Amino acid sequence: MENSGLCIDKQCMCPSNKTGINCKINQCPNACNHHGFCSNNLCICESNYEGIDCSIRICPNKCSGNGICDLKSYTCKCNDGFYGEDCSLKQCPNKCSNNGVCIQDKDNAYCKCNDLFDGIDCSIKLCLENCNNNGNCINGNCVCNQFYTGDSCSINKCP
Repeated sequence: MENSGLCIDKQCMCPSNKTGINCKINQCPNACNHHGFCSNNLCICESNYEGIDCSIRICPNKCSGNGICDLKSYTCKCNDGFYGEDCSLKQCPNKCSNNGVCIQDKDNAYCKCNDLFDGIDCSIKLCLENCNNNGNCINGNCVCNQFYTGDSCSINKCP
């Protein structure tokens, strides 16, 4: 059986890319620097490393193309409108004005507004029961027509 190394004093001396008794087992460069695993003499790197020997540290998911990698801390500085460890999450408009929750779907983020708030960023205050069609809603307060009163213009004034 042919081997791939040199035998010196009954010890097999393998080339740097081989290992084992007969130097037949392929070995990855630099043992993938302990940042990946070897498969068919190729390094499969952990998510924050790349290169033929997993020696190049990178930011998570390369900041998803939505930010800049800080090469001192290897953290992402996200562009406006994005957030998350790898800048893969979209921010909702105006962070839903703290009047709703941000819902993420595949490509977008949108606000689901709390009760009595509306608009793409939940910044519009609604009125109780839409002022019962007996007044106008102004900044979340009903301004009742002359014959109605109450928080929602539901009380009929006596003539």
